[in-house]
Amino acid sequence: MDISLRTLSKTLGRAACSSSAIFSSVRLNNILAYSALFASLLVSTNALAATQTYFIAIEEIEWEYFPSTDQPAVALDKSQRTSTNSSANRVGTGYRKVIYRGYTDESFTTVSPQPAAQGILGPTLRVQVGDTLNVVLRNNAARPYTMTIQGLSTENKNNSDKKTITAAIEPSETRTLRWNIEPESGPGPADKSSVAWQYFSNVSKEKDMHSGLVGAVIVSRRGLGRRNGPPLDVDREFVLLTALSNENISWHASDNLRRLKNNNPERKGERYYASNMMANINGYMHDTLPPLDMNACEKVRLYHLRLSSQPADLGLELTDSTLLRDGHRTTTISTPVSTISVADFSPTKTGPHAFSAAGEGLAEAGIYAHFTVNPPTLDCE
Repeated sequence: MDISLRTLSKTLGRAACSSSAIFSSVRLNNILAYSALFASLLVSTNALAATQTYFIAIEEIEWEYFPSTDQPAVALDKSQRTSTNSSANRVGTGYRKVIYRGYTDESFTTVSPQPAAQGILGPTLRVQVGDTLNVVLRNNAARPYTMTIQGLSTENKNNSDKKTITAAIEPSETRTLRWNIEPESGPGPADKSSVAWQYFSNVSKEKDMHSGLVGAVIVSRRGLGRRNGPPLDVDREFVLLTALSNENISWHASDNLRRLKNNNPERKGERYYASNMMANINGYMHDTLPPLDMNACEKVRLYHLRLSSQPADLGLELTDSTLLRDGHRTTTISTPVSTISVADFSPTKTGPHAFSAAGEGLAEAGIYAHFTVNPPTLDCE
């Protein structure tokens, strides 16, 4: 059932209060007792260990960092247009990439639905401590790749053997990878109800990730996870990657170079190199990220990713909202490379709110977007 315990508690509390004018105290107590039983059944159902299976293909795609929107490139200043305009010596914003793409079953014919704002990220995989994670991985790309999940052990007896997990998957090959989700991979005593880990290809980690192969695995505390949504104590969640994607080191750098109008570009020139550093959030730059919608007073969880070889100050900064991280209030998430930070917030002001990279000049380079807060659906506490 796709409902958070927080929302359920509010709804049942409102029902109990409105019923008190109609029912006797005995009947009201019955309502509350049945409500508590329903909530306990919801948690106990989620507490059962399960095998979570995902079907993922590695595929080459054409990606547009600056898609056609209401904000044309001409609205940007001259320095911002360096990486958005194509020319004789600049590729522009359209690049060949390679991504992880989710499918509904082993036939790999129907793509799994994914939020538009997830962009270039691979599908978000959700498990609980004690679950088994199976990934049926098919390589539809032209070169070998892998799928490594940082933070999940490859040594457990219930996993695929280490060679099976780490060995490169050749083009047209399909392989089933298995991980047993140990307590060491889940939330610690001081963590929130969920933690997250990056998955990526590790044939040549930096080249693979900057080519586009990255995603997130969310591990919830036993009994609090959902297959298709946030943990039961969270109303909404978003996975956000802030990145300076270096297309100069992509496996498809040569393919992208051939897009140039100039047949003999000065490929090693500083301007050409700079124009291929794409500052983006989930693959979108300059406020073109599809809408992130939420309701006022909801508990919203953010998972923030960073790629390898990125600036130390490439964090995430919110405007008009504060985050709760590690028990402290802040407006900024600073995330070590190749890891994922977790932070919660509950917006109260409706309307659009800006967020961006925290480092100097990174927002101007393209790492900024908005989320929209709608009126609350339940009374705010």
